[in-house]
Amino acid sequence: MDLPTLPFVSIITVNFNGKFFLKNLFNSLLDLNYPKEKLQIIMVDNGSTDESVSFVKENYPFVEIIKNKENKGFAEGNNIGIKAANGE
Repeated sequence: MDLPTLPFVSIITVNFNGKFFLKNLFNSLLDLNYPKEKLQIIMVDNGSTDESVSFVKENYPFVEIIKNKENKGFAEGNNIGIKAANGE
């Protein structure tokens, strides 16, 4: 029996001063039972001032970061992330 080929998946998270939550988020994504080479993780940062971006750069270099200068809100943040997504 042939197993289906797993699709390339993009995961988008929108962040605004959520540094406190990022460690658990990205560690959970690392624990997924899914091939790492089939995952794209994007964080859209909405102008955080809590060092979220530097924390992610330092601890999770595989995360693609899109930095907005201001808070664009959840919906627009996701739309920005979708434009950068390569997943199926």
